[in-house]
Amino acid sequence: MFYKLIVTAGLALLLASCMPESQAAEPFNPKDHHNRLIPFSALEKQGVPKNLLYPIEEYTDETTAEVPAKVVFNDLESYVSVPFYMGGTVELTTTYKGVGEGSEGVSFAIDVTEHESGRTSTFYLDRQKYKEFYEELKKKRADVYLTGYFPPERRTGDVSATGFITDLKVLKYTKDRDFEPSEELQMFMDEKGASTSARDVKYDPFAYDGRYFALEGQGQLLQHLDGSEADHLMKTHFKMRVSSWSSDYTDHWTLYFDREKFADLYKDALDGFVRMKAIGLYEDDITSRYDLQKAIVRDVEYDVVKPAFTPVSEQGTDFMKQHNITLEGKDIFYEVFNHLDKPFFVEGSAELVDVFPGNEKLNGLEGQYVPIRLKYDPFVNQYVDLIYQVEHWTLLLDREKHSELIQRLQKNPTNIRTINVIPSELYTEGDRPVGVVQEVEW
Repeated sequence: MFYKLIVTAGLALLLASCMPESQAAEPFNPKDHHNRLIPFSALEKQGVPKNLLYPIEEYTDETTAEVPAKVVFNDLESYVSVPFYMGGTVELTTTYKGVGEGSEGVSFAIDVTEHESGRTSTFYLDRQKYKEFYEELKKKRADVYLTGYFPPERRTGDVSATGFITDLKVLKYTKDRDFEPSEELQMFMDEKGASTSARDVKYDPFAYDGRYFALEGQGQLLQHLDGSEADHLMKTHFKMRVSSWSSDYTDHWTLYFDREKFADLYKDALDGFVRMKAIGLYEDDITSRYDLQKAIVRDVEYDVVKPAFTPVSEQGTDFMKQHNITLEGKDIFYEVFNHLDKPFFVEGSAELVDVFPGNEKLNGLEGQYVPIRLKYDPFVNQYVDLIYQVEHWTLLLDREKHSELIQRLQKNPTNIRTINVIPSELYTEGDRPVGVVQEVEW
């Protein structure tokens, strides 16, 4: 590893300009500084750009690649399968199903941010050949020189069109993030007999199929169906997005909870976010190509996070009383199948949708209804220091009955209050539910 660097006169001048006045007071003499060895850490503290810290010329004599990465990036079509060299900062990233023929389970993925341009690309490395490098990256980032190439699939723009690395030289490791489980999570893991963390599974999912692991984070209920095998669980399980943050590291998992076993969690999550620790079972069968981070929960401990979701507005409450409605949208949003043909109330910002819902049972209704999207923001009119996902209701307005509102929506989004029904004859399991507006005011 290179921990020191011979600084040229030009680099020394840059350093001197970055130093405090007391350190830079001595007149600069290129001859005195030309061969001085300065540790990387000292240079980094002075804010020296990484392309100067790690000049790629140090590596070009050692690699068979003759083309710099910046040339390849600017003309990918002409350089398919052509080896190139680059210097960059590396960190682990997630993989996908079907990436690289024969690479599932035998390769791991990294994001490489080029030192010179700041451009980030994804590459795959052989898991056995670079086993020690992989273990280091689970705890740190690294600055490297590498030789790589983009395979022919890169032409298609498919997610599998990523690069592969044939040679790699580590310059320096940096541990600037806390990737270890928190003390609370570690105690929970010990109590539940779990030794694997979510980070272990995230970067090597194929090795953990059928095994339990632990994670922690902020949990939010989800309705969204993604077309994977996990969608069939929605009648017996509810779905939550669990997000965790550590320094600038962010991670998201989709967890499935048995509706009977975790009924209290479901009830609390309808009114606010929760902070949880969970033990989940990783099963490849419920993942999708672009989302391998899914699990079925076995054990959970949680606390409700304040503030609570925004309640129905005063106008909305009056509107519900006027129409003798007790069901709110949140009561059915995550279990529509139990509330078909029942009137419910939702309110929020609505806008027209260009494309009519593709549900098969809605075919032929385009002439009668106009689709709108109503934003379901649980914290509307509240400022919260939380990152969360905003979902939407898809509703149908009758072209004749609601013509005035339709004309208004053609000009601008509008806050509306609605009474709706999801007719059983228009609902197909697995489709995103679509409500038919019965009454509306704005």
